[in-house]
Amino acid sequence: MRRLVKEQLYKFDGTRLFPERIALHTIYRLSDQAALYKEVTDYVRDEFNRADALENEGRKGRSGSP
Repeated sequence: MRRLVKEQLYKFDGTRLFPERIALHTIYRLSDQAALYKEVTDYVRDEFNRADALENEGRKGRSGSP
């Protein structure tokens, strides 16, 4: 077996199998990212706690086998 990265793969006619990768960068204010991070963190924490509470309620109602 031979492993190659995408840049090393060519068709039989010699053309590249995949287009060249072009990396672009975007400038953004860090404060925007910090606000998004906080919102996502809060959401995940709240939903995790909610799911955990529902699971614990289900355990309370069970009797006998797990």
